[in-house]
Amino acid sequence: MDAKRGAPPRIGLTTTKPESDKFANYVKAVERAGGSAVPIVPGRADPKTALRGLDALILTGGGDVDPVVYGQAKEVEVKEEDIDRRRDALEIELVHAAVATGTPTLCICRGMQVLNVALEGSLVQHVPKRVGDKVPHVGRDGKDGIHPVEVVPGSALARILGTTRTSPASSHHQAIDRLGKGLKIVARSPDDSIVEAVESSDHPWLIGVQWHPERSSEPCQQKLFDELVRAAGARGAEKPEGAR
Repeated sequence: MDAKRGAPPRIGLTTTKPESDKFANYVKAVERAGGSAVPIVPGRADPKTALRGLDALILTGGGDVDPVVYGQAKEVEVKEEDIDRRRDALEIELVHAAVATGTPTLCICRGMQVLNVALEGSLVQHVPKRVGDKVPHVGRDGKDGIHPVEVVPGSALARILGTTRTSPASSHHQAIDRLGKGLKIVARSPDDSIVEAVESSDHPWLIGVQWHPERSSEPCQQKLFDELVRAAGARGAEKPEGAR
């Protein structure tokens, strides 16, 4: 908790199902870090004002980004029922707002893909078509896959995790293709070179990870939430009283 503010930093989390168990995992991770989770729901939130009163942002996991957003036709593996265009529009505007305001932002799985698309990048629509299925980016029977990830030494992500090699929970069939503007790659899957994490080159705290730290068993994954909430608290303390 930030003593200067007298309240936990407020962390906005995007979701279409704030009542779900999956969303509860994000909330628990934020609360363990000392933050207060605030759901941002498409259809209820105004993207122009959603960040007001918040100290940080998390773009959470979910379905596929509509390929039309990054200038491609939908491939057969991308199902219409997995696309939520209202969510796409909301989260893309939130990325632009977070970049413009310097809001500390963590983008998880789909969230990293949205970040990349919002910054004019593109996606691999179905990873197995590009690199095969040797690496379990998605587990079987609805479970997470577990596979090694190599993190670039000296990156902000490596500093936060305290390691350059991790094996977190993974559940995605899409990935970054053309890199978005202002981003740099800071982690890959060593066995197929799929991009696993990115950072901003000119934003104070903007990180995207392709995995799910909120449900990974490795203790180092909680550090992503701990550091985000710490940055959110520091940023909140610097705001004028009327802007909080």
